[in-house]
Amino acid sequence: MRFDGSRLPEPTALMECREMPKLKNKSSAKKRFKITGKGKVRFYSAYLRHNTSNRPMQMKRQNRGGQIMADCDARIVKRNFLRA
Repeated sequence: MRFDGSRLPEPTALMECREMPKLKNKSSAKKRFKITGKGKVRFYSAYLRHNTSNRPMQMKRQNRGGQIMADCDARIVKRNFLRA
């Protein structure tokens, strides 16, 4: 919309310009983290996709299943990446 001074813009057009843009979630974070029922962040460990024959058995055992993220890190993930 071009404003040349001869005609004032419609008031509804002005109101639409002043709205804040929507905040988007990070698509990659949606795939990596889940929020539990109590609000904690659950994640799955890395280094278990391929080349596991070179990794110690203890590491493979401990990284099975999901884990709960530490509170200080979970706060960052929820604030910046999962704004739902």
